[in-house]
Amino acid sequence: LLTGQGLPALVSADGRRAVVVVRVADLGTDGAIAFVGRLRDIAAETLGSDTEVRVVGQWWLAQLGMAGLIEDLVSSFTWAFLLITPLILIGLRHGGLALAALLPNLMPLVVAMGFMAWAGISVRIGTAMVLAIALGIAVDDSLHMLTRYRHESLRRGQTDHVLARTLRHTGPA
Repeated sequence: LLTGQGLPALVSADGRRAVVVVRVADLGTDGAIAFVGRLRDIAAETLGSDTEVRVVGQWWLAQLGMAGLIEDLVSSFTWAFLLITPLILIGLRHGGLALAALLPNLMPLVVAMGFMAWAGISVRIGTAMVLAIALGIAVDDSLHMLTRYRHESLRRGQTDHVLARTLRHTGPA
């Protein structure tokens, strides 16, 4: 088609293959997957159902990678919650302390994800990593604080002294 003008061929010599370059703005992962699905539907409607559409390039690989990352993130949070909760109960041996550990750990993540949804901020590699790291740090810090609190409360019964010693010994770390 365009080979006579010195440009690369966009259609093969037999007319059975064509290259189409489509440039789009950032659609987000869900938007990109929907866009590609729509492209495939349009190709099937206009060129026949035996038409094969191959999406290639770094953009598409990044979209597939993000989709996988988001799926893994949701799965990881679910498994982390299901596995960490019983471990906190076993480790602290106190239902009230376990509940006290769960609420402060989940609340910042729920608020952050809610804000992201409200503000239209999509989950990307950076935000997914920040959320995962925040969960790890929050759980770790909560366990250190509550373990020290339990230890101090068994040694001394007065709440004021227990809280002060817990914060003095564990808080700075």
